[in-house]
Amino acid sequence: MAKTMKFPKGFVWGAATAAYQNEGGWKADGKGPSIWDTFSHIPGKTFNNDNGDISCDSYHHYKDDVAAMKWAGMNAYRFSISWPRVMPAGRGRVNAKGLAYYDRLIDECLKAGLEPFVTMYHWDLPQALENKGGWRKKATALAFHDYAVELVKRYSDRVRNWMPINEAPIFVHAGYKAGIHAPGAKESWKVVNQCAHNSLLAHGLGVRAVRAYAKQKSETGIAHPVFASPASRSAADMKAVELWYQSDFLGGQFLWPMCNGGYHKAFLKRAGKDAPDFTDEDMEVIATKNDFLGVNVYFGPIIAADGKGGYKEVPPPDDVQRTSMHWPVLPDCMYWAVKLSEKLFNVDKLYVTENGASFVDTILHDGKIHDLERVKFFRSYLRALHRAMQEGAPVKGYFVWTLCDNFDWNSGYGDKLGIFYTDMVTGNRQPKESARFFRETIKKNRLG
Repeated sequence: MAKTMKFPKGFVWGAATAAYQNEGGWKADGKGPSIWDTFSHIPGKTFNNDNGDISCDSYHHYKDDVAAMKWAGMNAYRFSISWPRVMPAGRGRVNAKGLAYYDRLIDECLKAGLEPFVTMYHWDLPQALENKGGWRKKATALAFHDYAVELVKRYSDRVRNWMPINEAPIFVHAGYKAGIHAPGAKESWKVVNQCAHNSLLAHGLGVRAVRAYAKQKSETGIAHPVFASPASRSAADMKAVELWYQSDFLGGQFLWPMCNGGYHKAFLKRAGKDAPDFTDEDMEVIATKNDFLGVNVYFGPIIAADGKGGYKEVPPPDDVQRTSMHWPVLPDCMYWAVKLSEKLFNVDKLYVTENGASFVDTILHDGKIHDLERVKFFRSYLRALHRAMQEGAPVKGYFVWTLCDNFDWNSGYGDKLGIFYTDMVTGNRQPKESARFFRETIKKNRLG
């Protein structure tokens, strides 16, 4: 008989979304353009030239989103606020109608028993700021502070959990180096490292905004992606994976200075002349203590010792299952993301702020979507999470990515990650088998 895996009382179960991917209403009620509005309208930049102009239309269907989560038994909702909906030019004038939308959403969440976890920035930079240099410039981080203060002053009577920045390594690398995400730039490593530094500074300023202006006891954390796993538990491989977390662009460059007070010497040595310019004051702001770490877990590099005192990435096994996005299914990545984060970054509270998978969905003759591969995925990752928790990892909650099938950045609508199917014409949200899986798991607070 399979062992029942019970989660602790008070465990947070929720769904996570992002404004540009879900809201639609791209020009509604005074919203300004974001870099994703601009980028997705350039032919050839996204799959099938898709865009987020309407998507799930959560701007008008937010009550349906909340009802879906309530049906699934969830007790929290992680969503992002659109910077250009609140401040169309990125700073200065505030859009009252944009603020009012999030009032309605937050109030609807609370009425349904969903604790709001608010992400201040999930990649939709106001185009007006990009026109002035975007994340290349320290001025963008300073503008973010003004925006964060506005949010905290407005919503902190009802919002207690804040994530200033989501997945800085991804929007910096994909947007400013690889050019496959907005704004589509292909900069030098010197510029990219400066963008990364400025995003870290923005996060620290966001944390300070919460500390200074929150109307009730509140907590802050960053939502971070890409966590490495050791190829084995050998001393050499464990040392190698720790070096990755100290020096790699996706790992150490972001979490290490935020949690440990400065860039690790291994990163600065690796960056050399391309290291970012920074001041002691910058680093003090960046190191402003967070209350939790959010881990966004899908898959990650497998790291082994290279025999020269360094590390190398090794490929996953040839027979590993892959999602429809060709991402390998690596449940152990969940275990190691939690365990190594706890060990290396001095955190005493963790949330899984994203975890999900894209698979091909088919509506069968009974009218239901039996996404059994996705259910299998969730079950395996939750088992790995539970194992880490049994070993003492301080995980307080889990957010599935994502609630509804939506616009998935440069993949457009080609990849489906929702646990609810979205009818893009009617706006109807239909639960998949994975939504029923969570409904049952949450109801019992255990994984059978």
